[in-house]
Amino acid sequence: MKEILLCLTWLFALNSFAGERGNGGVSVVCRNQDDSIKSAQILDLYEGEVLHGKIYDEARSYENRIKMIESLLVNYPVLYLRIVKAMEKLDQSFQFIPEGNELLLTDDALPTIIRRGCKFEQLANFINQDNILVSSDIYNNLTKPNLNKFALVTHEAIYLLLRKFGAKDSRVARQLTSMILAENTTTTEINLFLEKEFGLNQKETCGITGTLNDRIRNCFFKKDEAVKNFTLVSTLDGGLKIHFQESTGLLWTNLFSDWVDYSTAGKMCSRLSPVNTGNTLIWRLPTSEEIYSAYEENIMKTIGSGDDLGTWMWTTTKNPAGTFSDYYNKALDLRTGNYFRRNVSDRAHFICVQSIK
Repeated sequence: MKEILLCLTWLFALNSFAGERGNGGVSVVCRNQDDSIKSAQILDLYEGEVLHGKIYDEARSYENRIKMIESLLVNYPVLYLRIVKAMEKLDQSFQFIPEGNELLLTDDALPTIIRRGCKFEQLANFINQDNILVSSDIYNNLTKPNLNKFALVTHEAIYLLLRKFGAKDSRVARQLTSMILAENTTTTEINLFLEKEFGLNQKETCGITGTLNDRIRNCFFKKDEAVKNFTLVSTLDGGLKIHFQESTGLLWTNLFSDWVDYSTAGKMCSRLSPVNTGNTLIWRLPTSEEIYSAYEENIMKTIGSGDDLGTWMWTTTKNPAGTFSDYYNKALDLRTGNYFRRNVSDRAHFICVQSIK
């Protein structure tokens, strides 16, 4: 369990990549003697043709290409939705640099082949989700422009998703892009590729098998969007269930039915470590901000056990300064999102949390 939690800590740290530099789309550019562009193709499609025998159709419309992606990812509808949503977001984030300027090559492509007489040039550089620098010089001279422009947005969307799970280079993103845009790719080929690269199996329920890291990754691509913020990652002895909150990197237990004072609730959480969960991190009561984020992300739908557990959940946050502030803590009603001032000697339900940041 300790090793698994360390993996998850590493995973969560990677979720903060939005401000990083050096991720982008590389193109294969062939130039005339006067330095004008003879041909330009995104690296994904070049490798798809040369290395994997893929065939592409310039004539397809944008809508038709989206439908083709959906059909190839029929067994992974959530992955399809995540890609398309990312494409819609990133398509509005292009910032074109003036012609006569060029982007410096990033170091995350690691290509192994290039057309003789041509060279790699940076077509796009991902700065963050709201700012992708694009070379006007190359973009305006792409061969098969409709196909290559669509491929660029697809590449950026897929690579964005894969970096959340530790991708340090764009090789897998390029191959998946080359596959889902090709006329001669089959669903069987896609299924085998996803299972090989990510351990995804469309026949398995996510969050139930594999390491903690595997479960979180699989559910990110497969689980119901309605409960996307909480993933069941462990079921321990005695029926204790552990859920991972994607947006905060917190682990949450079940809602406990015990009706206890504040001190007892805190002690019951701390007793979960390390015997019951096999790791050295300490379980604790949540702060008011943490439990409110869980309320906003509908934690009751995911791990709730009945309406009676929605009233007065202990938090570690003291009531605002006042005469009795030392004796009162905030308690939250998970059904309504309303806070109550609760004397620490009174009783309430509780839930335990563990930060793995």
